[in-house]
Amino acid sequence: MTESPKATTEELVRGAFSPLGSYRIAVKYRAAPLTSEATPDPSSFWIADVPWVQYFRNPFAIHAAYWHEDFGSPKSGGCINLSPEDASIVFAWTDPPVPDGWSSADARPSEPGTWIVLRR
Repeated sequence: MTESPKATTEELVRGAFSPLGSYRIAVKYRAAPLTSEATPDPSSFWIADVPWVQYFRNPFAIHAAYWHEDFGSPKSGGCINLSPEDASIVFAWTDPPVPDGWSSADARPSEPGTWIVLRR
């Protein structure tokens, strides 16, 4: 099954499909809790302290995945999973920069996030 170009966020998350297209990194977190839900419910499944999280289209992000080694297969509600080492390198390379001592950074119109392109 492949992603439909008109799929809703809920359909993408349910199918563990990454949304194809061009996006800018909107916000970065050195670590953040994640869920596989399009509309998060704190009483359901969460993974705490996921490192190197970079949101490009909420709820989709590039992030480290320390809980599996099956990279390249649909997982994580459509997020882009990287090994912790690779996620750290990508996090340091992309904008917006997260200043030393800070836990996160938002992109701004004057300082936009790095472009990413997701395609098959």
